[in-house]
Amino acid sequence: MSPTKSSRQLILAKPGGKGEEPTAKEAKSEDPPTADVLKRMIEVAAYYRAQNRRFDPGCALDDWLAAESEICARYGIKREASPSP
Repeated sequence: MSPTKSSRQLILAKPGGKGEEPTAKEAKSEDPPTADVLKRMIEVAAYYRAQNRRFDPGCALDDWLAAESEICARYGIKREASPSP
């Protein structure tokens, strides 16, 4: 049995807690996603990475960075390193 839209929203609600997912138009547009949509996509991808490794502690940053790299590459977004304080 395939998941319904509501069950997918429930799963996607876990990382950000808002229960909203990027719309198909936003996700497939030729324009890069907005900062809010981009952050949400990274949150979801990082969550699924953590889930795949059974939420072992100590890897949250690695999950986030890998997800960020994957999503940014998908949209051709170049991320610059933050300057050191």
